[in-house]
Amino acid sequence: MVDCSVPGSSSPPGRLLRRHHSPTWSHKGEVAVVDLDLDVCRIRQDGSVFVDDEDEFANHQRQYGYPRDVITHAESTAEWLSAALRDGTEPFRSRYRTWLDQVG
Repeated sequence: MVDCSVPGSSSPPGRLLRRHHSPTWSHKGEVAVVDLDLDVCRIRQDGSVFVDDEDEFANHQRQYGYPRDVITHAESTAEWLSAALRDGTEPFRSRYRTWLDQVG
């Protein structure tokens, strides 16, 4: 989770969840992931949620030839995360604060 700003706005940042393709462990101590560009953001001040970089995701689908199942999984996961952030499903209601206190 990292800071995220509202597109076209100077308002303070919210929180961002980056959607990655499932990690693989090729070698001991090495994790490989592919960033699929979709960023699910929640604005701290008003709790609004949006998906950022959908245009980048669409361009990269064509450029890199993402398989249909990867596209579908990334989109459905972004939808699930958006809904979970909106309705306060844990760990997005309060548990995340403990983690953020440790890293931020």
